[in-house]
Amino acid sequence: MSTIRTAGAAGLPRRVATWTWLERTEVGRMAFLLVAPPAPVPWGDTAGDVERRMLRPAAALELDGPDRPLVYVGPRLALGADRDRVSVRLDERGLGLRARVCAEWAAFARGGGPVALLVGLDPLAPAATPEDVEEYLRTRAARGRLRMGNTAAV
Repeated sequence: MSTIRTAGAAGLPRRVATWTWLERTEVGRMAFLLVAPPAPVPWGDTAGDVERRMLRPAAALELDGPDRPLVYVGPRLALGADRDRVSVRLDERGLGLRARVCAEWAAFARGGGPVALLVGLDPLAPAATPEDVEEYLRTRAARGRLRMGNTAAV
């Protein structure tokens, strides 16, 4: 997990937390990148404020709700020379988010492996365990509070 400060440009979240992992799914091996607002919510922000800010990157990435098939949103990832970071491109101007990744995750994505992008609309504690993240994904998907898509490295 890593917490990233963003510039807050164009109504984007001021900070986001990210989680990355590799998993074997029914369609094969897949890398995952979850972006969610970190808990606790900043002072003065309401749940509605947080949701609106998280819906902006989800919309920019053309992600769908959990009740829809995982759609391919085009190549959105850039893995630079520093192999422990990935950039997620939100638009053509290069506005985006960065996340820390392990070498295995980076090699998988760099090799053309599919990557699921997940944007959660509700806060999740940066210190969340893998079990907490799994519970978050399960409950938020059931409530329609998750946006999802499939991407690849540029």
